[in-house]
Amino acid sequence: MRDALNCKSFDWYLQNIYADLHIPDDLEGYYGALESSFPYAKGYKFCLDYNPPDHQPTRGVLSSYPCHGQGGNQFFEMTAKGEIRYGFGGVNNISLKTLTNIIFSKHLFIKPPFHNHEKELCITINAPDSGPPSPTLKVDACQDINMQLFTFEKDTSKQIKSKTWPDRCLALSNTSKDSNNFPKIVLEPCVDDSSNQKWQFN
Repeated sequence: MRDALNCKSFDWYLQNIYADLHIPDDLEGYYGALESSFPYAKGYKFCLDYNPPDHQPTRGVLSSYPCHGQGGNQFFEMTAKGEIRYGFGGVNNISLKTLTNIIFSKHLFIKPPFHNHEKELCITINAPDSGPPSPTLKVDACQDINMQLFTFEKDTSKQIKSKTWPDRCLALSNTSKDSNNFPKIVLEPCVDDSSNQKWQFN
């Protein structure tokens, strides 16, 4: 019957109808809130946080904020190629299996387009054309560039290293704070035993 009706596979649907839709890699242990292991003095656990202005998705500041466990502006996903994508609480935050169940559920009809209209956003290193990178990071449109690629040594050092500068690690600063008096998120030389460079997805 499928052949007679010229039915297409779900992969065909994604490639031809929603070709611009990012489907999460759904890698176990590589999505959720990115929590720092740094023992902050006030007893907080800090997570990566991004809260862009309405309709200006790349104008916000990548920062830290006490972990709240609600996803949203603290939801990030690391892809197989090393991007750290910011999730909007929409299709970025669910697995392919869940997405399939939603689309084909006989109890729920979703009129396309059902995904978030904002740009796909990635953590990006501020860096010049040559020389060492800046210690600052931003969130920008995903462009498949080296400045947006990282390696997460999840099972060993727990460091998140730049693929372009593997001696530089994502860190919760223990020396500088932002306008909210929370530690800044920076890129700094890797030190294996630095707890402010250790991260985990929760």
